[in-house]
Amino acid sequence: MKRTVEQLEHTEEFKRAVEKCKTQRSGAGKEPANCFAMVTDSFKKAGKPIYKDRKTENSEYVEQGLEPLDVKIFAEFGG
Repeated sequence: MKRTVEQLEHTEEFKRAVEKCKTQRSGAGKEPANCFAMVTDSFKKAGKPIYKDRKTENSEYVEQGLEPLDVKIFAEFGG
């Protein structure tokens, strides 16, 4: 079974904030490349949504992101 990663779409508010940041930093003579990370950080701290809520019924897709898992690995050594 082939599994792919589904790209999640950003909210309109997040997109506008990133573009506004890029415009402001470019106008100030600063590097606008850091805007995505800066806006992501500020949205997380404020508890604002970054991605649109869009769930898929298709089991072939996996949502992007990492989840912590408890994993035990056992190995058998022969001699």
